[in-house]
Amino acid sequence: MAAAPGGMTGNRIDGLPSTEDVVADVQRAQSPTMAQITSLEGELRTARKELEELQGKEERSRSVIQWFQAELTESQTYAKSIEDELRKFSGIKEQLREERRLTHSLGQQLATAQAAHSNTTALLDMRSSELKDAQRFLTKTDPLSDADVVRMVEHLNSQIFQAAARIADSVNFPHSNTARHGSRAGHLVGPVLAKLLQQVSHADDAFCMQLALQAGIIAWTKWLLETWNFDPRGDEGLFHDMHAYIKNKESQTVSGRWRALAHSYLMARLSDAAQSTLLDHLVLCVADLLLASGAGDCSEQAVAFIRDRHGEPLRSIIMATLQLRTVMWEDIVSRDFETTAVSGGERFDHESMKDDFNSQARTREDIGGNVLCTTGIGLVRSEKCEGPEGATRTVKVLLKAAVALESVVHELSLAAHA
Repeated sequence: MAAAPGGMTGNRIDGLPSTEDVVADVQRAQSPTMAQITSLEGELRTARKELEELQGKEERSRSVIQWFQAELTESQTYAKSIEDELRKFSGIKEQLREERRLTHSLGQQLATAQAAHSNTTALLDMRSSELKDAQRFLTKTDPLSDADVVRMVEHLNSQIFQAAARIADSVNFPHSNTARHGSRAGHLVGPVLAKLLQQVSHADDAFCMQLALQAGIIAWTKWLLETWNFDPRGDEGLFHDMHAYIKNKESQTVSGRWRALAHSYLMARLSDAAQSTLLDHLVLCVADLLLASGAGDCSEQAVAFIRDRHGEPLRSIIMATLQLRTVMWEDIVSRDFETTAVSGGERFDHESMKDDFNSQARTREDIGGNVLCTTGIGLVRSEKCEGPEGATRTVKVLLKAAVALESVVHELSLAAHA
């Protein structure tokens, strides 16, 4: 090979490194650099990735910070409202303490007022009781008039008449005029009518029986209207005498109030059992009259017959009698009432009696004859009046007692002989 000009040998200049050497040197020099660059690029990528992550965290942190700031703001607002409420509560608490002090004061005043009210109530009750006791003796308007009482007596008489007629019509009397049982009829209707009841035949005409029943029931009813002891066998003399004494000594108001009070307590003791006992006694009286007339031989049978067939009408008579008694004894204070019935044998008095059989078709004695029996209860009103010369008692007959005179015995005797 020929030598290169200028002292060059191939690709090489004498005294200088060849191109290949330079390239090789450069490459050798660049090899670490490229590796560094690659390393740096990797680090750069890592740094960018970390930066992005940090930026993401920063964004999230910023969001969290904003949320916390919002929460803080809300908490501060809530805290401020709490502070406002606390301030209000402090005021309310103070107001509550003041109200408690006021309540305590009012409680003490209430206790004092209640004590005063209790004392006032006790005083009022005492005064009311005293006033009630005083009013019992004060004059006040009676709830019923004389006419009302008369109508009640007339209604009672009507009930007795109807009951007597029903009982007399319901009995089957024997046709033979046989001897009759001795009985207790005499004390009810009187000896004359009781004897006539035993002698007259009642099979064809029960008039004598009805008359005796009227008289007997009226006598028993008058006892019930006047008694102080509902036991027919009891003693009532003490209360009867006491009432008469008070009527004589005290004013009409005081005696009337005493009567009303005594009767109210007396009636309070009259139980249903006692009323049933009254019915038993009335039934027994009616049975005595039936036995005296010859209607039956056995007292027990007569009693059972009257109770079963006529118990309710007799019970109604008892209830009407007790109602009339309450009106006369308890409801009316300003005046006294007394029912009247005439015993057999008394002289007829046209001022207080009326002949219940005053008929021209009946043969009878003059109007001045004797009374056989009472057929209708009468009513008398009396009132004690205070005057300058002392107390006087005025008496007025409101309803005359209806009676049958002994003149009817003549016709009944004729019927008995016939």
